Amino acid sequence: MSRRFIQNLKENESIEEVFFINEKTLGIGKTGKPYISLKLSDKTGFMDGKIWDKVDLFANTFDKEDFVKIKGVTQLFQGSLQLVISDIKKIDSLDKINIDDFMPDSGVDIEKLYESFMNMGESIKNMYLNQLFKLFFYDNEIVRKFKVYPAAKSFHHAYKGGLLEHSLSVARLSDYVYKHYGKELNRDILVFSSLLHDLGKIWELDFSLIPTYTDKGKLLGHIVLLDEELTKRASKIKSFPEELLMYIRHVLLSHHGEYEFGSPKRPKIIEGLVLHFLDNLDAKFNSFKFALEKDNQQGNWTAIVKAFDRQLFKGKINIDDEFTEKKETRETKEGFNTVLKNFNFELFNNQE
Repeated sequence: MSRRFIQNLKENESIEEVFFINEKTLGIGKTGKPYISLKLSDKTGFMDGKIWDKVDLFANTFDKEDFVKIKGVTQLFQGSLQLVISDIKKIDSLDKINIDDFMPDSGVDIEKLYESFMNMGESIKNMYLNQLFKLFFYDNEIVRKFKVYPAAKSFHHAYKGGLLEHSLSVARLSDYVYKHYGKELNRDILVFSSLLHDLGKIWELDFSLIPTYTDKGKLLGHIVLLDEELTKRASKIKSFPEELLMYIRHVLLSHHGEYEFGSPKRPKIIEGLVLHFLDNLDAKFNSFKFALEKDNQQGNWTAIVKAFDRQLFKGKINIDDEFTEKKETRETKEGFNTVLKNFNFELFNNQE
């Protein structure tokens, strides 16, 4: 019997299936009775689970980041599907599960994607930044992890190869923005920083099985971990300009934009500002897209998506082709900015 994945489950279904426990919380209900709240996952998404009965019996039989076999019934609660669990048992051996059922994969050709990534790196003309790029990506251990790691544990590009896909996407966006603004930006600093901005996640996360945070990741975070590696490797390049190192360190240290988002500094260099917004755009776009794809609610609206704190519209919007054609023709005649028009067109073309 084939596996029943989270994205395919409907309301009022009885299921018996294996899930991964991402979160486990013991709570007390309004009546004073204890309950267990779980965040369950497989490669297709996440689902809340609740244990209302036999809490004392089950509480110590499994933990966070365990694989468990669950019996239960699906139900809708506040617009979201959840699993009411009647029985749960820890899987005592990984040999009993198919790990591919729990490792999301974008389906993109990783080697082709990495080739495009390296070509973008080779386009960096500054000799020092080019050498520094190679010190990272001629390192076999870094390349091995970089090709398969997710860009995040759950928010965006949270699948095999997601880190590579996101980094290349942000670098491509940076190149488009550079072409639009021209001399106002330093392309080498912007592209270099875009390619490396999330590299620290290969030290922040452990992806040997399921994405989990390392001790270093929890204590320092990927931004600080990358900064350490950056300064260490730059010191190996003879006469690496101190001012250039300071610039790229600042751009990378500030790419989360605000202190409340874990950014040690806020952008004070224009390339840092651009990187912050493009990184945020690509992450949010990917998160939005996958929220629509993974939602299993009926109708035009998703359940509330925690990443956006709202429901998202997934219905189709019909646009009159005749009106669209006339509108585009009018804009062209009135002197529509052809550079910006090409920018928007190319942005969604030839994406791997």
